[in-house]
Amino acid sequence: MNESGGNFADEAAEMVSEGAVNPSTELRKRRSTRIVQAVPLMATGVDALGRPFVERTSSLIINCHGAAATNRNTTS
Repeated sequence: MNESGGNFADEAAEMVSEGAVNPSTELRKRRSTRIVQAVPLMATGVDALGRPFVERTSSLIINCHGAAATNRNTTS
């Protein structure tokens, strides 16, 4: 789940389907192309209860400016 409460997998499917040309897509130009690609990641942080965690995960989508990934921990 992302910070706004949405699901990254749903967003990934939507982003792939955005390849079709339609007027609303034309108005929302992106700085770089999004690529659905699993890249191994190591997520570290502190969960909502203040406990440190380390988790192996992977990206869902990448581009030149960042990535979308999921994790099992609830962070604050």
